[in-house]
Amino acid sequence: MFARTTELLEAHGYEHYEVSNYARPGFRCRHNLAYWQHEEYLGLGPAAHSFRLAADGRSGRRWWNAADLSTYVERLGRGEPPVAGEEQLGPAELLAERIFLGLRDGGLDLGTLRRWLGYDLMAERGETVRGLLRDGRAELDGKLLRLTRTGYPVCDEIADRLTPRTGNPDEARSRG
Repeated sequence: MFARTTELLEAHGYEHYEVSNYARPGFRCRHNLAYWQHEEYLGLGPAAHSFRLAADGRSGRRWWNAADLSTYVERLGRGEPPVAGEEQLGPAELLAERIFLGLRDGGLDLGTLRRWLGYDLMAERGETVRGLLRDGRAELDGKLLRLTRTGYPVCDEIADRLTPRTGNPDEARSRG
């Protein structure tokens, strides 16, 4: 069904630009692209989410506003931030997100991953990557690892196989 949907939409002028998104050329959702490319964003309004990277790019913070409109308005009326919750993201969390989001989007830039978070995917998960290439689920274009049409439907499983469970490089090697 996924392959047929892609064929049908592409035949009608839509681009497949993310696992579950298609758009006519020039009409990709900029908000979603920023999210998938791990760019910073500021959410305004009830239930809106925001994300900010630390200056060194190795940690970040995500926070979200109160979802209930009356709570949101009350807090603003008292001069308080309407924030309902937040999470701090360390290198391990950012790495997992970068792998997951990179695979969903246009591909995972292995050079950037190494420079940004010090993770050499081919050294840590080379056997897994070679298996994906052999099975036709992914393709490697220079330093860009992209999923194919047969890889997209199992994107989450692939991301899980490429992501270390902890920040421990030895653990990462044992899953490779």
